[in-house]
Amino acid sequence: MKVLVIIALCLVAFQSALSKKIENFESYIEDLKSEARECIPLYNDCTAFKYNNNCCKDPEKKYQYKCSCIVCKEGKEQCTCQRKETVESMMKCVRFVKKVGEKVIEKVG
Repeated sequence: MKVLVIIALCLVAFQSALSKKIENFESYIEDLKSEARECIPLYNDCTAFKYNNNCCKDPEKKYQYKCSCIVCKEGKEQCTCQRKETVESMMKCVRFVKKVGEKVIEKVG
């Protein structure tokens, strides 16, 4: 009997801790989204070229660059030249966080 009570208390504690973690995780994702939508002044703006990477050539041919675009809160698009590896890593991270968030919400909801 004591074991069942202890298990029940552990489950209740675990559930409340998990719900707090999920709330924190959801707010963290929202913070990331709003942060990503904030536009900043650009030094290597390639918006006029969109995804045409001619504006992102490296004269020393040391790195490959991509024109990466986001849509800001105002609906305005902003594009910058970034290293290809950075853009690809960022996209993998975004997809991973999105999948984890969906799975957590699916399990809870």
